Amino acid sequence: DLKCQLKEILSKYNYKLTVFITSAYLLTEIREEYREIYQEYDVLSSPLKWVDLFSNKIQMYHFVEKYNIDTAPAILLTEYTPGCLKFPLVLKRNIEHYLSFKTKCVFNDKELTDFIKSIPDNPDDIIIQELVKSPNELDLSYQAYLYKGDIKASVCFEEVRHYPEGISSCLEEINGNLKEKVTNSSETILKQTDYSGFIQIDYKYTPENEKLIIMDINTRSPASNSAFRHKFKNYSSLFTDINHPSKLSPKKNRLIWINPLSDIRARIRSKDYTHLEYFFTAVWDIWSYKDPLPFIMAIIMPIIRKLKLK
Repeated sequence: DLKCQLKEILSKYNYKLTVFITSAYLLTEIREEYREIYQEYDVLSSPLKWVDLFSNKIQMYHFVEKYNIDTAPAILLTEYTPGCLKFPLVLKRNIEHYLSFKTKCVFNDKELTDFIKSIPDNPDDIIIQELVKSPNELDLSYQAYLYKGDIKASVCFEEVRHYPEGISSCLEEINGNLKEKVTNSSETILKQTDYSGFIQIDYKYTPENEKLIIMDINTRSPASNSAFRHKFKNYSSLFTDINHPSKLSPKKNRLIWINPLSDIRARIRSKDYTHLEYFFTAVWDIWSYKDPLPFIMAIIMPIIRKLKLK
């Protein structure tokens, strides 16, 4: 279906189209079943060799370790033997395939064995990793846009809350030494590449030992990409001159971003009612007074779905 739609669009133009891939699952499907898209179109993210490498967590960990970037010990589930890793352990995707679960934490071999027996997933798609655990740990992310390895803009966030699991509902921009640490780690990796497109690098930070541990590299625009757009004045220039994008200029000194609907749910779940003023001072995901319909529909559609289920 994607091939047909792209060809139909292409037939209306006399130049090569630029394609942005924004879905994690679609990116995996393209990598596995439609690799020729990279010859037929100008695809961002690219080149494919970096998309392949960074989309595979185990391969990515091996790559970044060569540049002294800290990782949490991890192996493919198929390689696990009792005692080779320290509990607690986390099971999660190695590549963004659909699985019956997002993440699962286990505390002993019996829990691990019972869980593996209960899931229908292919163990080749799953990694098992030592849990990064700290009473004050932070989830941090580095978002950037690159063109042939040149960083056109970047911003560093603390992922304050998530809803649903793994999707940020509140971001606060970080500054100072912590920003420098995240930026240096991320750009050490990116300078080894000629990558083009949006990218997000996720970290865990443990303040007691000042350790920054890389978790994921997403070679696409993240779900919170509107935060990146809010940060820069000339964001649209990335698309108006796509083969010669200019450096972006910051619009705000320190950005706070929320997805209001998701953040309300995240707060209720965690019973976190601090900084409620963010609903009035932060920038909002998908909200625009020029086109309020997407925001309105985000409220209406869950209600419609619930009514249909009844």
